[in-house]
Amino acid sequence: MRPRNMGLSLLLVLVVACNKSNFTGYREASADRGNRISQFEKGLNFQEGFQEEKSLKKALSWYEKSASETNHVVEPNQTIIDIADRYGVLIKDMNALNPNMDVDNLKVGEKIIIPGYAKAMYHAGALHESGKGGIERNTAMAAKWYHSGAEAGDALAQFSYAYALEKGLGTGVDLKKSANWYRLSAEKGIGSAQQNLAQLHFRGMGVDKNLSEAYRWYSLASEYLEYDAAGAGENAAQEKAQLEKAIQTCGDSLSPEERIRVDRLIESFEPNR
Repeated sequence: MRPRNMGLSLLLVLVVACNKSNFTGYREASADRGNRISQFEKGLNFQEGFQEEKSLKKALSWYEKSASETNHVVEPNQTIIDIADRYGVLIKDMNALNPNMDVDNLKVGEKIIIPGYAKAMYHAGALHESGKGGIERNTAMAAKWYHSGAEAGDALAQFSYAYALEKGLGTGVDLKKSANWYRLSAEKGIGSAQQNLAQLHFRGMGVDKNLSEAYRWYSLASEYLEYDAAGAGENAAQEKAQLEKAIQTCGDSLSPEERIRVDRLIESFEPNR
């Protein structure tokens, strides 16, 4: 069974599923002032042509603005809440980037690093990977943004960076790191990550060969793949049959006691979101 790469096809499915943003004048001004969520939604508007002329280049530009760290200079009478609201970020995320910042005693002129938006990092990576809409395909830039999004906790970025590490797409091959990122994404309920993690356990690549873990993650993938565009491909029926065969092969290799134990883990699984 080949590893599953959702790539841009998943991105487009997810974008279409989103509600169309009502991009009011306030939201336009908010994006121009650096609000991460407004900038991200501006990118969605350009990508899908919801309220703008469709342009992947402009979408990428807004995604990268939303995804990039920037500096903010504290203004008179400005509080940390004011700054967090302006940029649409969490105070705890600003604290992580500014360990010496005293949130209760901000100084006028003090520079604060504002974090990027994790979802925008994933979307920027997907557009760089796609090579569509006049964007030059650049797997190194895609891997860079996937890595940033993975570090920031985005489940789809974690999957995509794991896949890049497994296949050497824009980065070196590192199966151990790939398995780790797949696991983090799998634990958040991304079916393609669950399937690819199972495959690594089945083959003993980057992790010890472990048919119990392979059975567990293959079984979970059979439940969660439908939620992340598993049926989008032409070979969906064939892939589903292969997955069912993998589940049976791994399950049959386990002792009755071990299979009961793993089945309980499967039944009690809840995505870590």
